[in-house]
This record gives sequence, C-alpha cells and structure tokens, in this order.
Amino acid sequence: MANTVTTRPTHVPGLWVSQARAQMLLSGATPKNGGTDATWYAAELLLAALNTCATSLIHAAADEKGLDLHDLLITAESERDAVQPDHYSRVHLHFHLQGVSQEEAEGLVAYFKANCPIYGTVSRGTPVSTTVSVGRLITN
Repeated sequence: MANTVTTRPTHVPGLWVSQARAQMLLSGATPKNGGTDATWYAAELLLAALNTCATSLIHAAADEKGLDLHDLLITAESERDAVQPDHYSRVHLHFHLQGVSQEEAEGLVAYFKANCPIYGTVSRGTPVSTTVSVGRLITN
C-alpha cells in the first residue's frame, strides 16, 4: 500500500497543515525560517516516524514471541550536518524496555532495525546509532 500525505499552507506564515487519510497534522518552519515554537518541525516529524515504526514493530514482535513487555520508551535525537546542510550528521535512538531481559530487548531492537523501512532509508544516508537498556521506567 502506498502512503500519501498532502501538505498545504495555512493563512499563518510558517505554518502548514498535512493530511493523511482523515488525519490532520500541523507543522511549521523553525524560527530561523519564519516559524515559531508552536508546531512540530520537519526533523522532529522524522524522529517521530522512526519512533512510531519502532514502537509498532517492537510491540508486535514481543507479542509474537510471547514476551511480557510492560513498557517502552524511545528517545530519538538528530543533528544537522554543519558542512552539508541537506544531511544529518547523526541520528541516535535510545530504547528503554521494561519487562524483558537485556538480550530480549536487543533482539526486539534488531527486529525493528531489520524491518522498518524508515530506519532502513535513514540509516543508508546518515550514521544511526542505537543504545538499549532495560529496567523500571522512571516517569515524571
């Protein structure tokens, strides 16, 4: 199935609305490019896409294997390349899983890396590192 997203400007400078199926999303330019801090930036949407793909695949794999995954927290960060502004110099994903062993957690993350087309695409153009930890999640 092909994915389709349409994006159009709003009547607010630096603010756009995107639509996929019946879902709407506001995004915008960074302050440097005429936007504000009121919306998601493109880089954040890319990271959210990685995190969403990872969450979906890790939960599905844990269910399939009968693992008792209690919780999952993924923190993603990226850094734009200072020399090549159309590239990222790095992307890092940290996975914290609760309810599984370190070995099981690493296996679930390996499954994500082998099956997520977003990860595959990003990792072919940018160095992507991952770290995995297990244990009780501390929430604020």
